Amino acid sequence: MLFAGSNARHFGVGKEVFVKRFPDSEVYVRLPEKPKGKVYYLQSFFPNQNDSLIEAFLTIDALYDNGASEVALVAPYFPYTKQDKIFLEGEALSTRTLIKLFSGVGISEIHLINAHFLKKSGVFTEWGVEIHNHNAAYLLKERINADLIILPGTGAKNLLKGENAICVDTRRNEKYEEKEHAIFRKPNVFLEELNVAGKSVAVFDDMIATGGTMVEVCKKLKESGALRVIACAVHGLFVGTAINNLSVADDIIVTDTIKSSYSKVSVLPIIKKIIDEFV
Repeated sequence: MLFAGSNARHFGVGKEVFVKRFPDSEVYVRLPEKPKGKVYYLQSFFPNQNDSLIEAFLTIDALYDNGASEVALVAPYFPYTKQDKIFLEGEALSTRTLIKLFSGVGISEIHLINAHFLKKSGVFTEWGVEIHNHNAAYLLKERINADLIILPGTGAKNLLKGENAICVDTRRNEKYEEKEHAIFRKPNVFLEELNVAGKSVAVFDDMIATGGTMVEVCKKLKESGALRVIACAVHGLFVGTAINNLSVADDIIVTDTIKSSYSKVSVLPIIKKIIDEFV
């Protein structure tokens, strides 16, 4: 059985969990029917990450209360994955905290799509939980018509392994900067001896949040004479002015792990495969 949370309605699969807000904004959930045996809970955690997390914890607890023998989480987009290591003294390790919280409500198996803290696809055990990381970059590649594919930085190099994609250096500054209460390191892009003049180039990354890295790579490609530049990512968060900043690209293509007007590729085949293989 598959149950779908409020941020997973657009996939059109599973039994929809009823969700509403109380006047004080607290979350209320009710299952549409009683679960039986092992069930899967489908939820994508953007936008409104915090609300959707509370919704997930309540739903998973309700699934166990109403007869599920096991609950596995399927999360096309999983939040809080950019903080999987300690960079500055005193920081919280949010990725670990979140996985421990899901373990605490009975989740022992999590299916993710291009999780930011897992740089390659496969099965991993992280903080006592079995995590299956699935790769949707190949679905994106089928949609793209380009002369050249660029992977920005070591974090993206496994997106299209063995697919004649070129990984370029996007080393980040050692110095941390603060802007609008966010701490980040600005990327530097190096396109050494890469001939892109007159070519159509697709840039692939796991996610576009503020678009900082993607924008810098696209700018460098345009400056180097690329005829057409396509910004591609599995997860399109498009935070703040990201879309305006990405006007340097000729096209933007992302999947529907997070539904937007730029979601031109669906990850539904991966979701269906997960359910078919593991049920």
